[in-house]
Amino acid sequence: LVSQIKSYPGGGSVGCIVFVIGDKAYVGMGQSKTNRYTDFYEYNSVTDVWTSKTSFPGGVIVSAASFTIGDTAYVVGGSCGGTTCYNNDLWMYVPSTNSWTQRADFPGGNRPDLSTFSIGQFGYAGNGISSTRALSNNFWRYDPSNNTWSSIASMPGTNRRSTVSFVIDGQAYVGTGTF
Repeated sequence: LVSQIKSYPGGGSVGCIVFVIGDKAYVGMGQSKTNRYTDFYEYNSVTDVWTSKTSFPGGVIVSAASFTIGDTAYVVGGSCGGTTCYNNDLWMYVPSTNSWTQRADFPGGNRPDLSTFSIGQFGYAGNGISSTRALSNNFWRYDPSNNTWSSIASMPGTNRRSTVSFVIDGQAYVGTGTF
C-alpha cells in the first residue's frame, strides 16, 4: 500500500542523510540546485508530522552515510557539495536528547558515497570515493563502546562507490554501485 505523507519541509534536496530509529525517520542535510543545508528533521509515522531538530553542527554535508546502533545514529563521511571538499568526520546523534557529538574520525580517509550498515553493537563503513577520485573497497568496523575504528577485510572484487547495503539475520550484503 502506497500513500502520500506530508511533504518533507527541507525542500527539494538530494544527497540527504536518512536513518530510522523506532517508528521515526530522520532526514537532513543535502543540497538543492542553489542551496546546501544543515537542517535536520524527524518524521513521526504515527502522527504524519515533521518536527525540526537540532541542525547538523558539522557544516554543510552531502552524500554522507549513516548507520544505527540501538537508539543512536551515526553519520560518516560526505562532501561539502563539490568534488574537492570531502570529509572523514563521524557524528553521533541521540534522538532522546536531540544532540550531536563528534566522535573518532573515519580512518579510511575523506570519502563520500560510503556503504554503511550495523550488526549487533558495531557499525561498518567502506567503499566510497576519495578526494583524488580513487574508488575504494576497504571496510572498517566502528566500536562505539571505546570510540575506535578497526580495519576489516576489504570487499572482494572491483573498487566501487554508491553501493547499497542491508543486513538479514546478522549477515551484511553489499552490492551494485559505480565502478
